[in-house]
Amino acid sequence: MSLAIFIKSAGDNINKDNLKDTLTSIINNTKEDFKFHLVLEESQKSVLTELSIDEYVGSLKTAKKNVSWAEDFNLFFDSVKDESDWLLYSHDDLKILTPGWFSKSKEVVGD
Repeated sequence: MSLAIFIKSAGDNINKDNLKDTLTSIINNTKEDFKFHLVLEESQKSVLTELSIDEYVGSLKTAKKNVSWAEDFNLFFDSVKDESDWLLYSHDDLKILTPGWFSKSKEVVGD
C-alpha cells in the first residue's frame, strides 16, 4: 500500500457531515492505493455505514476520552510504518477539491 491516512474524529465539535465530506473527497480525488486508519467516536461510525467504504478502511478504533490525539497517532504510525510508503494525517473537516492531489504533491516533494 502506498498511502496510509490517519483521521481522528472526536471531541465536542465533531460533525458527521464534515467527516462524510472528508472521506468522500479523499476517495474521489485520490488515484493511488490508500487506506484510512480511523479513530472515531461511536456516534461517527454511522458515516462509514452510509458511505459503504469498507474497502478503504485499514483500521477502525473507537475514540476514548482519556487517550490523546498524539497517542492514537503514535499507535497508527507504529502499525503502518513498515508497510506504507507515505503517511498522512488529516482533520475530519478537510475537503479535497483537486483531482490527483496526492500525485501532484508527490511530484513537488519527490518520490
